[in-house]
Amino acid sequence: MKPLIFSLAAMIILMSSAKVWSQISTIDQGLKNKLQLYWGYHLTKSHDLIFSPMIYSGNTAVALSLEYERGTPHGLHQIRLAYDKTNVSGTPLISWEAFEGTRMRQPGEALQLNISYAYLHQFFSSEDFQFYLGGLLEARIHHTSYYLGISEEEGYVLSNSLNTSLQVDYRLNEKNTVRASFYIPVLSWISRPEYAIVDNEEIQHEGSDLAFVYQQGKLASWGTYRALNCALAFTHSVSSAVNLSFRYQLDYFRYTEPLKASVLRNYWDVGVGFNF
Repeated sequence: MKPLIFSLAAMIILMSSAKVWSQISTIDQGLKNKLQLYWGYHLTKSHDLIFSPMIYSGNTAVALSLEYERGTPHGLHQIRLAYDKTNVSGTPLISWEAFEGTRMRQPGEALQLNISYAYLHQFFSSEDFQFYLGGLLEARIHHTSYYLGISEEEGYVLSNSLNTSLQVDYRLNEKNTVRASFYIPVLSWISRPEYAIVDNEEIQHEGSDLAFVYQQGKLASWGTYRALNCALAFTHSVSSAVNLSFRYQLDYFRYTEPLKASVLRNYWDVGVGFNF
């Protein structure tokens, strides 16, 4: 997974940015900290070109998310680290002259890693409602293994995005709350191999892998990269220090450059949180 080098560097930058932002507000009685751990069942459908490692459907129960939220009198700082490992289903036999017979895609796996930092400013508050609007920085790694006959290849999509984000919190009663959140990209850097099937560095590039991955990327706006992430979460307070959550999340993105692809994910997560 050589392309991960570039995205891991981006993640370090995002984490550093989060640390700086979190130190902007001085510590006072208005600060609230939450640490949430989610585990869930994720269903993914990815569509690409005719033959590609990025064409697959699969599901996983190996999905974890660690989320930290720091509240201030005027807004929220949020950091999220999420990982899932999807089992990719095999495909029926494919007949093609270049294959010299029939081949089939063997079951494989898709790894997804997301890290994000957001600052949300509270612009409306009432007894039961809080509305927040802000920005979110996100780095994504989407890597797949591809086994077709005796061939073993890999595919990847890397993205680093600046998003606009909206969040609404509604208090049902003293014990229960509902949170709805949405974010869409404003500007992104998207990188993937130019070749949909074979990622052979001897054919595709000379020089370091980091330079190759960077050069493969393209700056994308709403015209070439469209995405939507929306989530609905229900939280029950067990005590002042512990809560339990159930969350549904829809994650969709589609881009036309460097190559066309679209991915749709459905998440069902349960979580436990700690307030301090």
